Amino acid sequence: MKDKKETIDLYDEEGKILAEDIPLQAISPLRNRAIRDMIMTFKRSAIINLKKAEHALKTGALGSEMGIGEDCQIPGCEMDLDIVANAGTIADMIREWLQVEPGDDTVVELIDGGEMLFVLVPKRRVEIGSDLATPRVNVGIAVAHAIIEIFGLTPFTGTEVIKAAIFGRYPQSISAKGALSGLIPAWPPTVDGVGLNFRTNMVNDIVAMTNKDTMNGVALSSILEHVAMFDSGDAIHPAYERYHLLGLAFQGLNADNLVYDLVKENAVDGTIGSVIVDLISRAEKDGVISVKETLPSGFKIYKTDDASLWNAYLAAGQLASVIINCGAMRAAQGVPASMVEFNDMIKLATGLPDIDYGRGLGTSIGVSFYSHNIYGGAGPGAFSPANPLLRHCRGFLAPCFVAAMCLDAGTQMFTPELTSSNFLRVRDVLPEEIKKPIRAVAEAAVELKGKL
Repeated sequence: MKDKKETIDLYDEEGKILAEDIPLQAISPLRNRAIRDMIMTFKRSAIINLKKAEHALKTGALGSEMGIGEDCQIPGCEMDLDIVANAGTIADMIREWLQVEPGDDTVVELIDGGEMLFVLVPKRRVEIGSDLATPRVNVGIAVAHAIIEIFGLTPFTGTEVIKAAIFGRYPQSISAKGALSGLIPAWPPTVDGVGLNFRTNMVNDIVAMTNKDTMNGVALSSILEHVAMFDSGDAIHPAYERYHLLGLAFQGLNADNLVYDLVKENAVDGTIGSVIVDLISRAEKDGVISVKETLPSGFKIYKTDDASLWNAYLAAGQLASVIINCGAMRAAQGVPASMVEFNDMIKLATGLPDIDYGRGLGTSIGVSFYSHNIYGGAGPGAFSPANPLLRHCRGFLAPCFVAAMCLDAGTQMFTPELTSSNFLRVRDVLPEEIKKPIRAVAEAAVELKGKL
């Protein structure tokens, strides 16, 4: 294992240098201010779709369990309330009830003329909360109280129906599919395992938040993935912490301009194979791998003294191959096949493990099979890294899915506009570190230069 004081250079999505000789630890979620601010924004967030609540009440379409559409309509429960028209009053009321002190860090933003509210609860509420539901239940109940007070409702005139419009069928169901959501969609009863909350965003959610900006979408996805590894204990021990930080640096943050260089070199007529050839050449030049043995045929078997750094180079190469392949056809459906071929070929070309010590190849095969073959459950954009098909690889596949969906020209049935419209709509009020994470993380890393 190399010394933890090794440094990296960080480049932006246009291949321009942002920061030089940055200690690897400066991009750690435990130290980097921008990443910590980003995660706190996710944890504090709640989104209320007032128009959806108004429509649900007007039509009696309450308690749906479908991902898209309404399967449950209750005649006789209809209520014609002008909720959107009173959005400003609702916002003022919930701000007063949510804030701990006047003028604290509570944020309530009206979106699209009051059709939606984007809320950040004060940090103190998050600090005393036990899980990611804290902001949402507080905001959801505050909005319910506001609607009840504004329209003078009582238990005899439909207060329980207001609850159903906001929280859906919960707690009759473990899911909450009403008008309430957040930047992290995890609803604690539905999360299948510990340390998965930051992996519950659909690929399309990330694409929407970063406005289909490929490299920044990759960065946000990679940050959430590796924060999840810190959350779940996978980054405990210096060797594993370094493993994830290197992966975040080279695949997510374009360290040493590796991803950009590989894409640029192969942009005109490149293939997965040509990306592999260039990656091996670059890794050999940088001293990451070296020839262990040359067979009589001339075939070279490689070795490495730094398996974690080689894995980070693999992660960058895999991303570049997906960008080249899916970008050429402007279609995302081939992303699992691209990753299968990249990993299968590079382990045969080098004699070294493929990405994440085989987990990348195995997981990619599973995704290919179940998204294309007997199952056909969804397109790439509708998967989340917490999905049983994707969760097994520890942070290196989801960014490639995001890249493919950013480059997709509308070929998918499950588009960001269909599955993740809330995120597209709130994007303008999101902090800059979420919309442009590459630059934000680099600037925060510079602050730590000389201190680590």
